[in-house]
Amino acid sequence: MIIPFKKPKNSLSASFIIDRIHVIFPIFFLSILLCILFIDKPAAQFLSHIPYSLFESLSFFLKLFTPMLWTLVLPFAFFYLRFFLRKDRKSRKIWYLSLALPITLLICFALQRIIGKASPEWFFSHQDVPFRFFETNALFHSFPSAHSSVIACLGVGFAALYPKKGLLLIIISAFLSLLPAVISYSFFSDALAGLFTGALTAQFVYKKFRRDQTI
Repeated sequence: MIIPFKKPKNSLSASFIIDRIHVIFPIFFLSILLCILFIDKPAAQFLSHIPYSLFESLSFFLKLFTPMLWTLVLPFAFFYLRFFLRKDRKSRKIWYLSLALPITLLICFALQRIIGKASPEWFFSHQDVPFRFFETNALFHSFPSAHSSVIACLGVGFAALYPKKGLLLIIISAFLSLLPAVISYSFFSDALAGLFTGALTAQFVYKKFRRDQTI
């Protein structure tokens, strides 16, 4: 579907990762490596003792970013805005997000199955975090975190669309992307990898839209 978009405007929040990939990628890579080596296991053990009421509240909040939920909500929102309310400008923005998110999740799910990193659930049972490449067991589909990818994709995507609030949206999404690690759904290395995957994909798709159709 070809939709005419507005003339592009330069925005730092729409391309800061792609424009500085040679700097940002090594930073994320080293951060993820340090987490795997020194932080993931002790942090998971420590955070496993958070109060149950807090765990329940954070778990409920995290469910708002369930991957399947947003892959369904965004296309319906686009269809409703575009064909019922006839709000072309808003529908173009939702159209961008409805493409960026599934691409993010495809990359995320592919990496999970290729890398095969054990989840906190496996760690709590076996006290080990092995890698099993091309593993089909869901307990080894922790890296990168799908929830973190969704949060980062949406946050960075909206930051690109609304550059005046871009920095705030990026900061909020970065902190929220760590939430799966806080409640032991994943490790911090998984959350950081999800953050990078979602943010990079969102900016890449946005840049393609700018070049080919313009948002």
